[in-house]
Amino acid sequence: MAIALTGIARPVLNTDAQVARWRAAGGGACDVMVDTGMNRLGVSPQAVRTGLLDGLAIDTLMSHLACADEDSAMNARQLAAFAALRGRSTAASRGPTLPA
Repeated sequence: MAIALTGIARPVLNTDAQVARWRAAGGGACDVMVDTGMNRLGVSPQAVRTGLLDGLAIDTLMSHLACADEDSAMNARQLAAFAALRGRSTAASRGPTLPA
């Protein structure tokens, strides 16, 4: 935590508890993982919608697709869930970034 607060490293927050600890420590630039359906890591979209991230200096808001297949219906659902969060954080948006 101390190193992250110096700005040398930036934490990736992926639970409500981590967000609370970061906020209590004084915050600063951070990245946040949102669970859009993979059910592994990330704060819930509902928590984001209800203000969990309000006031945080988020550089990157990210998620992780559960399926590597481009035409997966799950990917479409996850991208829609992520897109619905647009405007709920201070993260600069380039839209979804997918590997080539």
